Amino acid sequence: ILIGAPEAHGKKAGLHATIAALKIGFETLGLKRIVLDVYEENGAAVHIYKEAGFRVVDSKFSKEGWLELTMEVTR
Repeated sequence: ILIGAPEAHGKKAGLHATIAALKIGFETLGLKRIVLDVYEENGAAVHIYKEAGFRVVDSKFSKEGWLELTMEVTR
């Protein structure tokens, strides 16, 4: 999720979008587990995902040398 407009930052738009996507995944599609990958240095995204219920389940370095976190949330 990218919130590109600087004036929209800090208004929890990313959190609300993440929660809406989770609702569709769990309630509409009947998913039991949703997984995502995010770079650890993207602290704002990691914070939002944790606030939405995701937890880190794995990590690895990308070929570019960045630490990539695998996060999941289950129903």
